Amino acid sequence: MKQDAQTTKQSHEEALWRLVDELRGLGPRFSFDTLISEAKRRAIPVSWEAISSLGSRLSRYGLGPAWLPPYVSHFIVAYLQGRKINFAIDPFAGYGALIIPIAESCDVREAVGIDVNAQFSTVAVTISEGMPIRWHHGSAESAFTQYSSFDLVVSAPPLGLPSAVEEFSSPDGPVRVRDSKTYLLTLKACLGLTSDGEAIFVLPNGFFWSPALEAFPKLGLSVQAIFALPARVLAPYTNIDLNIVIVAKRPAQMWFVGQVDPRSNNDALLKNFRETKVGPVPELGRLVTPGHFTSWQALVIEEEIQKLTQEGGFQAVPLSDVVTEINLGKRSEDGDFSDKPNSVYLPLIGTSSAVTSIAALRIKPQNCAQLVVRADAAFAEFVAGIFNSPLGRKIRDRLLRGAFIPKITKDSLRGATIFLPPLETQRAVVDVHREVKDLALRLADLERTLWDRPVDALKVRQTLSSLSQKEGFESWLETLPFPLASVLWRYHAAAAPEQKVTHLFNFFEACAIFVSTVMLSAFHSSAEYFRENKQLWHAHSLERSNFGDWVVRGQRLAETTRKLLGDEQRIAFCLGLYKTESKGPAEALSNKDLFVALANAKGYRNDWKGHGGIADESEHARRLTLLEAELTRIHEAVRSVFENWWLIRPGKNEYSRGLYNYAGDKLLGSRQIFKEVKIQTSTVMDKNELYLIDAETRDPLQLLPFFRMLPGSPTEKNACYFYSRLQKDGVRWVSYHFECEAEIIRPDEILPKVIDEIERKNGSS
Repeated sequence: MKQDAQTTKQSHEEALWRLVDELRGLGPRFSFDTLISEAKRRAIPVSWEAISSLGSRLSRYGLGPAWLPPYVSHFIVAYLQGRKINFAIDPFAGYGALIIPIAESCDVREAVGIDVNAQFSTVAVTISEGMPIRWHHGSAESAFTQYSSFDLVVSAPPLGLPSAVEEFSSPDGPVRVRDSKTYLLTLKACLGLTSDGEAIFVLPNGFFWSPALEAFPKLGLSVQAIFALPARVLAPYTNIDLNIVIVAKRPAQMWFVGQVDPRSNNDALLKNFRETKVGPVPELGRLVTPGHFTSWQALVIEEEIQKLTQEGGFQAVPLSDVVTEINLGKRSEDGDFSDKPNSVYLPLIGTSSAVTSIAALRIKPQNCAQLVVRADAAFAEFVAGIFNSPLGRKIRDRLLRGAFIPKITKDSLRGATIFLPPLETQRAVVDVHREVKDLALRLADLERTLWDRPVDALKVRQTLSSLSQKEGFESWLETLPFPLASVLWRYHAAAAPEQKVTHLFNFFEACAIFVSTVMLSAFHSSAEYFRENKQLWHAHSLERSNFGDWVVRGQRLAETTRKLLGDEQRIAFCLGLYKTESKGPAEALSNKDLFVALANAKGYRNDWKGHGGIADESEHARRLTLLEAELTRIHEAVRSVFENWWLIRPGKNEYSRGLYNYAGDKLLGSRQIFKEVKIQTSTVMDKNELYLIDAETRDPLQLLPFFRMLPGSPTEKNACYFYSRLQKDGVRWVSYHFECEAEIIRPDEILPKVIDEIERKNGSS
C-alpha cells in the first residue's frame, strides 16, 4: 500500500510538472494561480505534498516565494505528533507550506493562515480543501489584534524586513526594542501563546544576536530548542542559513541545539530533545547556555577547534592580549593603513589568505582588518599562518556575523580567541617556514631561467640536484649587487643571534640607501623631469645620511615609479629612465612590500635601541625572527632582478666605429674578487663612477655617488662605503662589511654638488 501511495504521489508530481512546461509558453501571464486553476480544470490532484515537492523548482520561474523543502514540515509534524492543538496560527502563511501539513497530519481543532498577498491566500484555499484552516488576506499585525491567544504559532517570517521600534509591556515596566520587523513580529507572536503553548519559527542566524531575542527573558519567553537546517536550504533563492526555533513561556536552563537530517526521520534527535540529553555527535544534540549560541556552524567549529587545539598543544589566548590595534580598511588603494611592524592583514569576508603585507592581499584592503601584533606576544608570520590553517579557518568562520553577507566585525575580533603555542615554538615554525619560502623562491627563479635560456638546462639541473634550503638563500644572496651582498653575507656567516641582528640592521640601512639611490639616479637621468619633480622626493636634508630619511625618500620615489608604470602612456618613458626594456627592475625597486620591510626595520631599531633595556639571548633570538621576516619580505620583492641588471665599475676602454668597448668589473655577489665583463655601449662611462646596465640593452644608468667602491686600506681595494655626512674636511663614509677601516673621511668634489642640485629650489642660483 505504501508503495502504491508513493507511485501515485510521483504521478501527480509528473503531471503537474508537464503542465508547468506547457504553461511556461504563456510568458508573463503564467502565474501560480494559473497553474492551480488549470490543474483543477484538468482534474490533476493539487495536494500540498505535490506542490511542495515542486516548490524549489517553481520558485525559479518566479512563482511565489522560495519554498521550504518538505522535510522541514515533516520534522515539525513529527515533533508535534500526539499533541492536541486547539488553535494554531501562521501569521506569514504564504501558500501554507507549514500550516497545511500540520493541519493535515496533526490533531488540530482550528487553524488560521494569514498573508498580505491575496494570491497566496487564494491558492492556499485550493490546496487545503477539507482541512480545518481559515485563510485571511491581511498583515501579521492585524492577525495579532484579531487573535490574541493560541496554542501554536508556526511560521517562516519574511527575511530582511526593515527596522522599527516596538514597546512591549512587562511586569517590570515597558520594554522598548529596536530591531528588524522580522524579529519584532516574531516576538509579538510569541506574546500571544498560552502558558503551555509553543511557537515554531524558521529564522536566520541573525536572530541569535538580535535585540528582540535579548528582550525575551524580560517578557517571560525562552528559546527551548534550535534545529539547524542544512546549508543553502533555500538555494538558489538565497544562501542564508536557517534554523527551526522553538519558543515557549516556560524557562529553559539550557538551549537544546541539533541539526535536521533531510535523509532520516530524525527520531533520535527529537528523542534527545525531549529527554534533554546530549547526543554522541553535535547533529544529535548539544546543550548550550542561553545567549551563547550564534549559529550551528559556530557550535560545530567550536568543537572542532577544541579537538585541534588539544592535538596541537595550543593555548587559548584572547586576541586582545596579542594585538595592540585593530584597524579597519577604508575605500582607498591601500586601505589607509599605516605601515606598522609585525602586522597581519585579515580578510573580513570570503576565504582569502591572511597576509603580513598589503601588497600580498588578494582582496580589496577595504574588506580587511590590520591586526598590529605585540612583538613580545606573537610573530605576525605565525598569526597569519594560523589564520590560514584548518584551525584558523574555523576560528575565522566562528567570527562571522550577519545573516545575508557574513562578515567578521571589529566587535567580533575584539572578543575573539586565538590559539598559540609558546613564543619559542612560534619562532621555530616561522624559521622553518621562511626557509621553505626561500627555497620556493629559488626554485621559481630556476624555472624562469630554464625557459628563458633552454640551452642552460644542464646547468639548471646541476643546481637543482644540489639545492638545499641553505643553498637557496645563498644562491639568492649571490645574485645581489656587492654593496648589499657583502653586508648580507656578514649576517649569514654570523652564529650568535645578537650579531645577526646587528648585521641585519646594517643590511636594511644599506638597502634603503642603495634602492633609493638607484631610483633617484633613474629620475636624474632626465634633467628636465628631475628638475620639475625633485621636490616630490626631497623630504629631509642630505647633509647627513639617516636611515629613516632614506626610507621616506625611497617611499616617495617608489610611488612616482608605480604611477608611471601604471600609466599606459608613460610606461615607455619610465623604462627609458631606468635604461631597461623590462618592467621587472622598476617594479621590484618600487614594490610596496620592500619599503614596508624597511620601515618596519627602522621601527624595530628605534624601539630596541632607543627604548629597550638589556637583552638576553632569548630576546635576541626573538628580535632576529622579527627581522628575518622583513628580510624574507625583501627577498620576495626583489627576487633575482639583479641577475640581468648588473652593477658595473667600468675600466679600460677602446673606442671603435662609434661604440665604446669597456672591460669592467661585474660587482655581483659577496666575493671581493669580481668577474670581468666586456661591455659594448654607445654611452661614455666614467671609471670613477658606478653603473647599472641591462644585460640585453647594454644601456648604462649612472648612479649618483651615495655609495662608492673605495680602497679601505692599501691591501683592501674592493670595499664598499655608504655616504654618512658632509664635514668640513670632506665626506664621511661608512662600510658595513669592512671592519678594519669601517669609517673614512675623504675629499669629494662631486657629492656636495649633487646634494646641492637635489636640495636647490627651482630657479635659485
